[in-house]
Amino acid sequence: MKKYSIILLLFLFQINFFAQVGFVEYDNSVYRFLKRMNSLQLITNYNEFHLPKTRSDVAEKLIEVSVNSKSLNETDKLLLKEYLKEFQFDVNRELNQSKQFLPDFDFNYIFSEKEKYLYSYNDTNNVNFFVNFIGSFETIANNDRILNSTSNTSLVNYGGQIRGSFKDWFGFSIKATNGTFFGDKNLALTKSNLKYNYKFNLPESSAGSNYFDETEAYATADFDFINLKIGRDRNIIGYNSVNSIISDYAPQSDYIGLSLNYKSFSFDYLHGKLFGNYSQTWDSTEGSRNIVDDKYFAYHRIGLNLSKHFNFGIGEIVVYSDRNLDFSYLNPFNFYKSVEHANQDRDNSMLFFDFKNNSIDNLTLYASVLLDDIDFGKIGTAWFGNQAIIDLGIYSNNFYKYIPITLELQYLRIDPYVYTHRIFNNNFTSLNASLGPDLQPNSDMIHFSAEYIPHYKLFLKTGFRFIRHGANELNNDGSVKVNHGGDVLVGYRTFDNPDARLLEGILELSRNIYFIAEYEIVNNYLARFRIDYTSESKQNSSVKNLLSSFSIIFKI
Repeated sequence: MKKYSIILLLFLFQINFFAQVGFVEYDNSVYRFLKRMNSLQLITNYNEFHLPKTRSDVAEKLIEVSVNSKSLNETDKLLLKEYLKEFQFDVNRELNQSKQFLPDFDFNYIFSEKEKYLYSYNDTNNVNFFVNFIGSFETIANNDRILNSTSNTSLVNYGGQIRGSFKDWFGFSIKATNGTFFGDKNLALTKSNLKYNYKFNLPESSAGSNYFDETEAYATADFDFINLKIGRDRNIIGYNSVNSIISDYAPQSDYIGLSLNYKSFSFDYLHGKLFGNYSQTWDSTEGSRNIVDDKYFAYHRIGLNLSKHFNFGIGEIVVYSDRNLDFSYLNPFNFYKSVEHANQDRDNSMLFFDFKNNSIDNLTLYASVLLDDIDFGKIGTAWFGNQAIIDLGIYSNNFYKYIPITLELQYLRIDPYVYTHRIFNNNFTSLNASLGPDLQPNSDMIHFSAEYIPHYKLFLKTGFRFIRHGANELNNDGSVKVNHGGDVLVGYRTFDNPDARLLEGILELSRNIYFIAEYEIVNNYLARFRIDYTSESKQNSSVKNLLSSFSIIFKI
């Protein structure tokens, strides 16, 4: 009976006809909600391995939760109501739960609990677009317990976003922001989005070095089960809180994408541009010139969501450089490992498998294995070429009926030399930052977190992360003395020891305890507080920092 109720509700809302064509940004809290609903078995065929999702996908899952809303606690019922308000246009093409500032200058909307748009447009020709002003203010304070010193910085960020769709098959989004800082610039540079921002990292004497900008944009064509996209935004790939395939740690990249989704079958493909080796030249006429080697990556994955007992995926990633776009990897359906061999073994290819199980209500098990390289004849030995990642996770809502708490436990192991390559530009990085997690190879990590939602406007999370790392032995000048496969920027060299065991080298330890609180003051106005205590023991230094930040994020 439940199956027919879902079909009836989808028909009434006409989601396939009404949803706006576009994507929901990867950091939208609705994904947190849908992950919990999937664990509670209130939605089906939800592929959380790759974000972001289309707006129609998200709307469809919210409708599915609505059918089963009797199973929700009071907090999640209110959260569902809020998300249905946010995605109302995608559900039924209505806007009676929203307000706009223009063209009538309705100042009351600023503190309204309805969804807010600076301006919105929709007509009977299935043409629509939405305009928002977005911004944030963040203040950060750091206390160095070893040097007994403090530093502070404040960041102001502002900009706008326009998104729209035409004829229910073409969509676009443009998002651009600018920002500046006040205070300690080195502290501001600890944020990953500023760490790799070109203008912000210029010398202090350079014009514009106190400002930073960022742009996201995409165009997409959606044909029911097939979606095509060219974009510049974040793609998050992998299960668990710390994504082992592609995370939000590295700089953004431009890419083309293809996705196929039909019932229990899914296929995802990306081909994007990365930044390789960086150098500068000087010419008496032209002045300084930046030279950055182009490199590219391709990713594809086939997923089979056969039941709550068996959700399986297999995929590949390849990084290549020193040439233009390679048609071998522009083909989404090629077997990249074999193509790499046909291309004369010039590239860095990786194969991965992932598995998800939700047989037990409220409990989800995750497992991923990535093979960077392997020689089956040398399995069980310390040979450096057997490079793998093992990523295991448990996501639990077993106390859901009594208290709205979610527990998550993850173990991540990254073998020596994973992500690296003998050819520098073929390593798994962009601007020397790993595309994967903020962990070096030759490491393992245990991460535990607990989420608690006492009120639909209040989200609390605390966690602990413990990392062990086998670091390379360094000379006084910072060059590598003994390579243990512990640096993503240093691949295996012909004179290195071919044996490389996990955590060999200089053992470095890192402990991080954090607490996050988010409160939605008024709809679209979010206050966030975070505090981190980090203790690190490295071969040349020790770190004990207490970092706190408070931010206001708004969209009007």
